[in-house]
Amino acid sequence: EAAQDWPLIVADASQPSTLNALAASTRVVVTTVGPYLRYGLPLVAACAAAGTDYADLTGETLFVRRAIDLYHKQAVDTGARIVHA
Repeated sequence: EAAQDWPLIVADASQPSTLNALAASTRVVVTTVGPYLRYGLPLVAACAAAGTDYADLTGETLFVRRAIDLYHKQAVDTGARIVHA
């Protein structure tokens, strides 16, 4: 019941401005978008830049490697926790 009042926020994986707005408006993003290698990196980038925690359920090792290589330092600097499960 508590979640009934939560707003629905729509973001388009092909439009970084919507992902940036999403990441800036919350503390945690949980995503199930896939394939992650095609659609996931812009959201990781937005969360790393905003200091927003991020979690996914990917099994795509190449995506995880790229996300770490590209955004780990920025996430550490902003305090974002990026979790690939």
